[in-house]
Amino acid sequence: MEGSEDPGSRQATPLQLTSRRDLAVAGLAGGLLGWLIVATVRLITKADPLLPWVGPGVLWFIALVLLVTAIVARRRFRTARTEVEPEQAVTFLVLGKTGALAGAIVGAGYAVFALMFVEHLHAAGPRDRVIRGAVAAVAGLVTMLSGLWLERQCRVPDGSGTDDDSGFSDEASGFSDEASGT
Repeated sequence: MEGSEDPGSRQATPLQLTSRRDLAVAGLAGGLLGWLIVATVRLITKADPLLPWVGPGVLWFIALVLLVTAIVARRRFRTARTEVEPEQAVTFLVLGKTGALAGAIVGAGYAVFALMFVEHLHAAGPRDRVIRGAVAAVAGLVTMLSGLWLERQCRVPDGSGTDDDSGFSDEASGFSDEASGT
């Protein structure tokens, strides 16, 4: 049959670090989504949406979990230099990538939410929306940065030390830095 491939014959594409472009696209999508949500709520209810504190709280919790996971990963992969199961390293890598992209999307959405009410800071309701939106946007940024840091902790040590001054090789870890723009 044409078009059918043997699944075992496909070469695995190496995982890549999250690129700045990916984060920018995620941020733009999140900002657009945030604007669409506010516009839709205004259209349907004829009122501005409220932002409960649980949203920013959950984001800060996720950022903390990613940060602690990155510290644990750093100790395991770099400091202790213990043998690490490849599945565990990939799990940490995917968790970091997911956290970075989700933080960019949600943080940008909340930033747009806050910016939509900035011109009405003299009133208590919009001021509260701006404060909560800004706290959530910062939490999204911290989530993104924690995810990026976790992602970068998953690089595998390279004994040659020729790839960069950290002594970690992209080839050995199964992902490349080409798309990250760094």
